[in-house]
Amino acid sequence: MKNVFNLKKKLYNPLIGKFNDMFRGKDQQDAHELLLILMEYLHQDVNLVRRKVKIPEQKNDNIPEIKAAENAWEMEKLADQSFIRETFYGQQRSTLTCPHCGWSSVTYESFFELPLKLPNGNKRCSVAQLIETYLSRDHVPYKCPTCKKERQCSKQFEIVKLPLILTVSLGRFYNDGLSSKKQNFVDFELSDVNFGQYAKACNGQLNRYKDYTLYGVSNHSGSLECGHYTAYCFSQVYRKWYKYDDTEVSELDSPSDVKSPKAYILFYSAKN
Repeated sequence: MKNVFNLKKKLYNPLIGKFNDMFRGKDQQDAHELLLILMEYLHQDVNLVRRKVKIPEQKNDNIPEIKAAENAWEMEKLADQSFIRETFYGQQRSTLTCPHCGWSSVTYESFFELPLKLPNGNKRCSVAQLIETYLSRDHVPYKCPTCKKERQCSKQFEIVKLPLILTVSLGRFYNDGLSSKKQNFVDFELSDVNFGQYAKACNGQLNRYKDYTLYGVSNHSGSLECGHYTAYCFSQVYRKWYKYDDTEVSELDSPSDVKSPKAYILFYSAKN
């Protein structure tokens, strides 16, 4: 490491603890939970809608898919409208289908992140592979409203449009009776990443962004019981990657150092 310098030392920031009991005191907390809560706080603080409106249930039968997606996006604005949502939220389509009678339900919903599950056995994988798995068909038990019986219905997510800032979370923590962590090395690209290829719903007509560049990584080392967070961030000013470790900031020796089994949350920005 080189060009090391220290920031003003501060043991913890009690501000968010004033609004959420989880973050009071000095106990170790999860960065992913903090991110979700913080983004919700920021959104609500600048939400242009001050009076809550109940969004009616979607009825997308016999409606062209593009129209249905646009209607759902506009309906969400009746309850939530801010530059936070415009910047960090995309839209996906969820389809649930009964294999017995063919009943199908289609729902359009906004999303803040792509939550990617890691394979078992600490196998090496890539973000591209994990996204393909996320978008593949799965089977879930569900009581079909037509059959009136529980069936193994197929469920599939499809991306309608991607946000300007795309957040990708890697599901390292899981519960198998004990709280455990997966140590998979997940390969990911740093620049010119074509995430637009995954926005196939509505024939990709509603997607605006295609190519992305990585600008930040939240890392976790250790276990769930005893771990440590660091961050890698790219400086647009100096065109270099830096490591943030508590009060210490240092330049990374090589951009390739950004990739490690510690990567937990990835932050991408659309190039256009």
